[in-house]
Amino acid sequence: MGSVIQRLATSPPEGWKAEVLASHSDGGTLPVLRAWKSARNACAGLDPDSIDVAHVHSASRWSWTRKKGLIRILRNKGIPVVLSFHSGDFDLFAANKSGKYGRQMAEICSDKGVVPVVLTENWKQRLGTWLGDDCRVVGNPAPTVTGNDASQRNRNSFLLMGRSNPMKGQKIAIEAMLILKERGMEASLSLSGISQSHSLLRGAPDNVKALGWVEGEQRDTLFKDSGCLLLPSKWEGLSMVVLEAMAHGLPVLASEASSGVFNDAGNIIHSSDPNVWADAMQELIANDEIWSRMAASGPAEVEPYNIETIQQQWGRVYAEAIERCGK
Repeated sequence: MGSVIQRLATSPPEGWKAEVLASHSDGGTLPVLRAWKSARNACAGLDPDSIDVAHVHSASRWSWTRKKGLIRILRNKGIPVVLSFHSGDFDLFAANKSGKYGRQMAEICSDKGVVPVVLTENWKQRLGTWLGDDCRVVGNPAPTVTGNDASQRNRNSFLLMGRSNPMKGQKIAIEAMLILKERGMEASLSLSGISQSHSLLRGAPDNVKALGWVEGEQRDTLFKDSGCLLLPSKWEGLSMVVLEAMAHGLPVLASEASSGVFNDAGNIIHSSDPNVWADAMQELIANDEIWSRMAASGPAEVEPYNIETIQQQWGRVYAEAIERCGK
């Protein structure tokens, strides 16, 4: 979510200027509380005449707790709010605590000065119980990539990018690699976001390598040289990693959490069984036609998420928020 916020702030709609106010900080509970307090004070001190729209981005759980308080401060000042829902488990979160959080979402979004926004049409349906039909859909912006060359890729090299969290499915991918090795298949898996000393790597086959945190040129090289992106996540909002892979022409094998994001650029694996994933990975290595079709389809299918299109969509949403409040 943080990378999306930064991208939108540096590339706002035409005619708009944007500044980022962080309510989160890495490093544990105390830094987060300090950032939250600082954000509350900043919102309380805002001059309503100096702000046209406040764009609030929220994940579930603690992120929602922080953001709902900030939204109330902003709305008490008469500032229009655009509220973006990012988390891949927001529907589960909304139904938790006997629907407590869902009722909070519904209450806040019933304010005509709040425009709720979700990432995909699928999310609009999943959150419809709480957000209703008065909800806008704007995806994440994909990077602009040029010079894709499928011939440079190592077809037997798989890539999984994600933070150290069981919901990202690293265990499924590692077990699938072990199965491929037992079948005599030559393949490798690069894991970003976790270190080689991580407990997941204990007993992992030697064809699995943990890279730690990657960024910049190293990240671009992985997207350009790998043969397939794996995303066996339990849930996703709209994965930036999938959009990046598509933009690079990198075929994708993803869980049902990414359903609806692509068509021919990848395959959805309807199982968390490592054997099923291993079968799909083996087929992709062996079948030139399928792999080539995926690689060729990605850049075209990610086009609706290009930054110019996303900028225009946000411009319309911001204008709607202002009109609702009569500013």
